[in-house]
Amino acid sequence: MSTTITRIAVVAAAATGILAAGCGTTPGTQPVRGQIMGGTQAGATVATALGSVHGICAGAVPGGQLIVKGPSGKLLATTTLHGTLTGQAQIGFLHFSTSVPAGGGPYTIDVVGVSSLVVAASQLAHLRLTCG
Repeated sequence: MSTTITRIAVVAAAATGILAAGCGTTPGTQPVRGQIMGGTQAGATVATALGSVHGICAGAVPGGQLIVKGPSGKLLATTTLHGTLTGQAQIGFLHFSTSVPAGGGPYTIDVVGVSSLVVAASQLAHLRLTCG
């Protein structure tokens, strides 16, 4: 019976590891996910001038780089912005996803050439970035 219980525990532990891997998390890490309202410089200028949209991050475009730094300024992760800019103004929501070592923060989210923001660890998995 002891062997059976040990085997069940080993199978359960393996299944937990498979489930965690399937969710994109690794033990000791935390996800960094979110979106940014971005667009070309010209598109953001036009949309803002017309008053139709506020908070567009001019220069945040597909393929743009996002950097995550830890409390000491140490580089923890980089990723790229994904999505499509639409319409004549070329604006839209871009998505990003990466992971960093688990910790308490604060973390600096830097959209290269666009904006920089300091956030708490609890905010990393659900970021919604806009610009003023």
